[in-house]
Amino acid sequence: MHDAAVANKKETTATIPFLADLASNRDRRGGGRLDSAPGLAQNRAVTGDLPPLEDSDDLRRALAAAGTDHLVLTPLPAASARVRFLGPFGGREVAWDAEFIALGTGPGGPWPFIEIAPGRGDVYLLRAGLALERMDVPAVTKAVIMVRNYRRLRVGRHVFGAHHPRDA
Repeated sequence: MHDAAVANKKETTATIPFLADLASNRDRRGGGRLDSAPGLAQNRAVTGDLPPLEDSDDLRRALAAAGTDHLVLTPLPAASARVRFLGPFGGREVAWDAEFIALGTGPGGPWPFIEIAPGRGDVYLLRAGLALERMDVPAVTKAVIMVRNYRRLRVGRHVFGAHHPRDA
């Protein structure tokens, strides 16, 4: 059973390119390590000097040290935001290693989506494209709350919102 779960995890991560990048702690735009991405040094006061996320205990300690309920790993405002936080998934608390992307709000733009894949241990990788012009502090806070409150999350890619073909 364990071997099947590991094979499924590798297959899911390999089929969604950004998830493979997150799993290896790589920045999808430049290929560099996320913990050395340009501009991150200016945000150290908020994020701290974070190692790669191994499990929810690592994140729990980092959150306690920072005195917050989520860590923003990129300077804001920006077109996308890397965020780490704890939240429910599958009936248990997990660590989310997330990227929230502002897709824009104009007509004909990309459909909002969520992609989820297992990471290491109890870490899950999440990428969400949102109908926003930019990611700022209020948008990130709302996105974290959205993920924590949405009870039907599951592994895979899910398109949603007013632009979804079922809603046309």
